[in-house]
Amino acid sequence: MSSSVLSTSKNTSTKGKYGLSEARRDVGDAAIPLYVLNVSSKRNKRLAGVVNIPITTDRGNSFCIVIPKTWIPIAIDQQVAKKDIIDSTNFLSMINKGIIEIVDPMLAEESLNTIDAIAEIDKIQQDQLRIAGLDDTFNPNEGYEDETPVDEPQSVSPIAMEALTREDISASERYSIIRNNTEMFDANTWKYIASNAKEQKLIEMASQFLKKSS
Repeated sequence: MSSSVLSTSKNTSTKGKYGLSEARRDVGDAAIPLYVLNVSSKRNKRLAGVVNIPITTDRGNSFCIVIPKTWIPIAIDQQVAKKDIIDSTNFLSMINKGIIEIVDPMLAEESLNTIDAIAEIDKIQQDQLRIAGLDDTFNPNEGYEDETPVDEPQSVSPIAMEALTREDISASERYSIIRNNTEMFDANTWKYIASNAKEQKLIEMASQFLKKSS
């Protein structure tokens, strides 16, 4: 496995001696994030873009890690447990094909504190809000009110059900799971989220999708 290459700006790069073996070593340490770079443009500039990695957890649940087309490192264990990622054949395949690279966490966090990186993070977040159907003009006082009962539980996405009922994940992790699987949810699942979510951001997201589908 070659060493990771961390782009600290659009024109410079820094090599770090951190790869798959080091990531496996640190898999049990929650304080050490798992950072990767989307380097799909190096492999084929014509096919460069967002990288989607399907992950199946040891519990049999399915998630999709989304790595945006960007030059900054992305912490992907905020979406799925680090062990489930490291053990995933899809993740390993992406590394072996040169589509993503593991990044030294210390170098990653240093690079994310630069002015260029902070601007890039803001751009990515705005793009994600647009994809999720939210924007800066959203008015939480215009919530979606619907007393239509949710269908039977089996018609609600199991991904959404687990994300909302798990007690071992943070609010930001819960939001990331829902946001990264929006294309898999139908109106009934969004009603379930709107009715059961505790976080206002999730309620707002569900309301926006329900408005679009009505």
